[in-house]
Amino acid sequence: MTQTPSATNTGLVSATPELLAGNRETPIAGSSQPTATPHPDIVEPTQQYVAPVANSQREVATAVFYDQYGITLEYYWPLDARSNLSAEETEILAYNSTDGPIEFRSPVIAFVENGIVRSQTSGTWEKFPTLASWDRIEYLQIPPSSYGGEPLLADAGEKIKLHWHMDGVASPDTAQTVTLELTVVMDGREIEINETLVRGGGESASAIPIVTATPASTSADTGHESSPGSDSIGQTGPNVRWTFNGTEWAANGTAPSCSEPLGLQTPVDMSIVTGALWPGQQRGAYVAHGGFRFDDNVDNQAIVRAPLGSHLVQASQYLSGGTPQYLLFFSVPCGFFYRFDHVLEVPPAMAEALKDIPIGGEGESRTSFINPPLWVDQGDIVGTAVGIPPSNIFVDFGLYDVRQPNYVTPDPAWADLFARDKEFGHYGVCFFDYLPGTDGDTMRSLPTGMEGKTSDFCD
Repeated sequence: MTQTPSATNTGLVSATPELLAGNRETPIAGSSQPTATPHPDIVEPTQQYVAPVANSQREVATAVFYDQYGITLEYYWPLDARSNLSAEETEILAYNSTDGPIEFRSPVIAFVENGIVRSQTSGTWEKFPTLASWDRIEYLQIPPSSYGGEPLLADAGEKIKLHWHMDGVASPDTAQTVTLELTVVMDGREIEINETLVRGGGESASAIPIVTATPASTSADTGHESSPGSDSIGQTGPNVRWTFNGTEWAANGTAPSCSEPLGLQTPVDMSIVTGALWPGQQRGAYVAHGGFRFDDNVDNQAIVRAPLGSHLVQASQYLSGGTPQYLLFFSVPCGFFYRFDHVLEVPPAMAEALKDIPIGGEGESRTSFINPPLWVDQGDIVGTAVGIPPSNIFVDFGLYDVRQPNYVTPDPAWADLFARDKEFGHYGVCFFDYLPGTDGDTMRSLPTGMEGKTSDFCD
């Protein structure tokens, strides 16, 4: 569900912090008073300034609501066609066009639909290396999720996504407002940004009474099958799930011990596998996953099964070669994670869990959280067809031991080269070693892709 970044200052009316009623700039103690000179990278808008409505409430037709000093902020509404967000999601994208770092502090939103405050269930901070990239390099929880106080820093040229889940809106056509509060620290000064934005429809935000609703449960009932329990800290046994905080993985409770051996089930029928993709190698970008090829199949039908009992926790649907594909991430309670990519078709139970995920554009495989997570038992079918018709028949598979980084991470040269893939690259394992019986040896003996039998994980 990847957005296409808006073109900065293209037919955009932009106001300085001094002009917008809700925004002000404060020098940090010991710093000099900043001037109102725009950042040299910012091209001044050609249109006349349009004054905001009372209390900095204004109707927005463009995603950009702030563009000064090399900081660009875009807001995306739930069910916004430009962003592919679901009814339960809303977010801000921020771009650092300066030549130095900036810090974000205390990002807060309040969303109102038809006069009712929509309760938020989670918040995340995600960082990407460039404006055009969706290769996530940092992931942190922010309020209302548990926030550890980590600094929210964006270096020069980086892109930030502030993403919230909340009670879903009824439609994109209801009366909606969002109040945004954010402090940005840069060049020895604090810039406080306070905006109330009004969704299109011609109704002023001031005409909408604000009514506080009773907060909803953090796991909305969507009718999806799920293992018992909630997302709260303190879970045990099969209810435990693992999340990445930008630095390391942690469980939301007391994780059970992993079996030794792990007891993985081979996720595909090895009798029809004709080729192996090795994990932990450079294939365009560095990838910690491998995969299975089925070049003798006459169609794309190939059954994919859950190798371990797990929760489906993240997923995306996107286009590859113009064909919709599923990318699926599963959390195993004892401390493993696994993924399948290029799943073409899924069984009905999976389709129901994924029905609200919009299709992203070509190669835009940004994932969404599944709420509530969907439990699958070992051996359950999670895919019924794979690859890109008519002849590119394959499925990617990656296995990650998220209890501790893999053995190559302490190598400084390796870590420097692949440090941006902390979430999965630092935890990938050679899944050949975990396949039962002779399946691992079979994978090692099969033809490979052009990268051959090279791997940072497999001997």
